Amino acid sequence: MRPPPDIWKEKPSPTSKFLIITRTDETTFAGVSPFTIKNVIDLTAEGAVVSCKRLRDGNLLLQTKTTILHIPVAVSEHRTLNYSKGVIYFNDLRGIEEEEILHHLKSQKVSAVRKIMKTLTVEPTETGLITLTFEKLDLPEYVYIGYERVQVRPDIPAPMRCNNCLRLGHLQKFCKNTETCFMCSQPAHIDFTSGEKCERGVCCINCTGKRMPDNKHHPRDRNCPVFFSNKEIQAIKTLQKVDNRTAWSLYRKRHHHDGSLYASVAIHND
Repeated sequence: MRPPPDIWKEKPSPTSKFLIITRTDETTFAGVSPFTIKNVIDLTAEGAVVSCKRLRDGNLLLQTKTTILHIPVAVSEHRTLNYSKGVIYFNDLRGIEEEEILHHLKSQKVSAVRKIMKTLTVEPTETGLITLTFEKLDLPEYVYIGYERVQVRPDIPAPMRCNNCLRLGHLQKFCKNTETCFMCSQPAHIDFTSGEKCERGVCCINCTGKRMPDNKHHPRDRNCPVFFSNKEIQAIKTLQKVDNRTAWSLYRKRHHHDGSLYASVAIHND
């Protein structure tokens, strides 16, 4: 399903690059005036800069269309923003190794191939779905496999969910919260491995935290409205290549006007 047209209007130019600028004198740009940064980058890049923002770690994210005065710096390409990921479905590639598929698709700017497997049995089985990573910002509509043209749809990652506290937005290995019961969302109080059952009724910790009117559902319910909004944020971040803060700003702006959902493009990525 194609996303709303205005998403594509704002996607990065396929000729631009995302660069990370770090200081090499063991400090960051946290104390440097944004006016100084802009003036010097505009001067050294001769107007070829689309945007420049300071990241949380104090480094600079520069989008182009590099030393900065007396400040020693190092410039490198961003690890993910210069690439795009898509998913294809093609049954005839079952049984063919990922390395062989990559070899034949390299001429179409494919840099990585990963088959999506199903693990309902002891041995993982192929689903026919394949994730392709492209060395380009703009995701192609099609790839050619042999003589066949195969549609490429955006690969929208699922929202991160912690298996310890059940909150969205981080993973268990980074969690510092108390373990949560995955039925009632209260601090863990049941040993489910011994066959015990929680009798307190289901309650969603994410909806409770957001003061949603309906929180009487399982914390892992994929129809949870908070999960769905986070799913939409993932779609915005992926399609427009923006950070989390910008994605939430676009989300709020969009829903204030017409309430349509970016997440419609990701509905089949579960």
